[in-house]
Amino acid sequence: MTHSPTPSPSDPVESESHLSHVNRDDSILSGGLTAGDRVRVSVLPPYIKTADTMPMLRPAALLAVGEEGVIVNRRSADYWVVQFKAGTFLMENQYLERCAKTNS
Repeated sequence: MTHSPTPSPSDPVESESHLSHVNRDDSILSGGLTAGDRVRVSVLPPYIKTADTMPMLRPAALLAVGEEGVIVNRRSADYWVVQFKAGTFLMENQYLERCAKTNS
């Protein structure tokens, strides 16, 4: 019967500090955006993709630079599901900017 060796304190392991580093990197990659944030289109992409079960490419003319929407959730990499008046679309970080929060 073989036993796996007990890791010594010098063995590299994923520590809490390592995980917080990963979370910081994830925040940087996401542009600091989170679900519920209000965003605006800063640059129009060549086309936009719907966030439907069966996604479709649509002309970017459905949106305008400056149009505001709300992030519904995050998809893989730098893609966000954003709800606009014209519909719900998958948008990359590079085409979005967070709207300034206003004090109500």
